[in-house]
This record gives sequence, structure tokens and C-alpha cells, in this order.
Amino acid sequence: MLFSEGSEIFSYRKIAHNRVTSEQLSQCSILFSKQYGIWGRQGPRPGLPVTMKATALRKTFLNDDGAFLVVAVDEESDTLAGHAFARRFSVPSLGGNVLWITQLVVNAVYRNRGVGTHLISNALDHRDFCAGLVTSHPYAVRALERACRKTVSADFAAAYGQDIIEASGVGYLEGRSINLLDGCCKIDTGFHVNHIEVNAIIAELNRQPASGWCLGTINDGEEFVAAVDLRT
Repeated sequence: MLFSEGSEIFSYRKIAHNRVTSEQLSQCSILFSKQYGIWGRQGPRPGLPVTMKATALRKTFLNDDGAFLVVAVDEESDTLAGHAFARRFSVPSLGGNVLWITQLVVNAVYRNRGVGTHLISNALDHRDFCAGLVTSHPYAVRALERACRKTVSADFAAAYGQDIIEASGVGYLEGRSINLLDGCCKIDTGFHVNHIEVNAIIAELNRQPASGWCLGTINDGEEFVAAVDLRT
């Protein structure tokens, strides 16, 4: 599927877990390792880039039939502009399927062009009852909202979030509980990425009541739980 953003044309492709090639994973590994972020003070390598090898991407994100990859490619330069790993699974209490974005990365060169939004929208299916992600970055939450054309809801997460987390099959979420205290909606994943940029963005959002930001703030090692109800 092709989308034009300004003078650039991006192609989006959804790839089943068993059809993702080693070359595609290598490109995703390079993108993640260069663009995702740096470790915070409590991380394993403070101040250095967060990295992930291609083999780890496959093992972590493409380990069952419900998993897949969506890629965005700049057609002119044949450059990987972004990718989203995702999985689809059933949650009985919801009565249907959940689309869960397990990793979302956009090359800094292509940010603010709707790439993240289109990656998520290409992952969506009209039969999904819910879409969501766990992230430390508010812009990923905004991309989810724009793709779904709905806003995240802390009340929805309070009602169904723990069931979704437990049914997700996402290894780094196993055995963890959502924290809904003090107006927050977050989970301690022990992922100690640097939050300097994130905290500045959140502080600005919290100063703007019209921003609609409802997930609160996060501490080191925590991430937001963002979920959208697609049933109505």
C-alpha cells in the first residue's frame, strides 16, 4: 500500500511471522539500534544506545502464529522508514481479538510525517475489538490514537488492561501488573531507557488541559499502557 507524505512516497507491507526474512530483520535491527533511544542511569549500559540483534527480534516478537511485521519504505531511496512488530490474540473478557503493537520505531529522518500512524493502521483489522501498546513515548500513544481515530482511555485499561496483558503472550509483560494509582496508567517493565526527552514532552502535555493526556507520568523502568476500545 502506498501513501504520500509531502514530497515522499512510502510503501507499507504487512508480513506474516513465518515470511519475515533474515535481511528484513537485519534492517529492523539496525533501525532499532540506531533510532530507539539510549539507556538511562539504571540501564545495563548507561548513555549508550539500546540495541537488539535480528535473532532477538525474531525470538521476542515473531514467536507465534498471531505475530507479524509491518514495514514502511521510502520508495525513492529504498530506505526503511519505520517498522512495527505486532501480534493479534483473543481476550475472552473482551469477547474478541486485540491488536497489540510490540515494537514501534520510526527513523528520525521521517518523523512527523505520519509514518507511525500508518504503520499501526496497516496492522489493524476491522474485526479487532481493541488495539494497544506499552511504550515510554507519548508520541507512540498519539500514533495509536490517530490510527484508530479514537482516544486512549484509562477507564478502559482499568477494566480490561490486566486481562489483555495476561493474554498477550509478550514475554516482558508476563507476571506484571498495571498501576492505575494517582491518575496514571503504567506498568513497570524494568526497561530503563533514558526518559529526558519523554519527561519534557509529558510535562508540556500536562500543562495543556486541551491535550487530552490521561496516562499520567512514568518513573525509570516504567512504560505507559495505552489501549483503545474499538467495539463502538
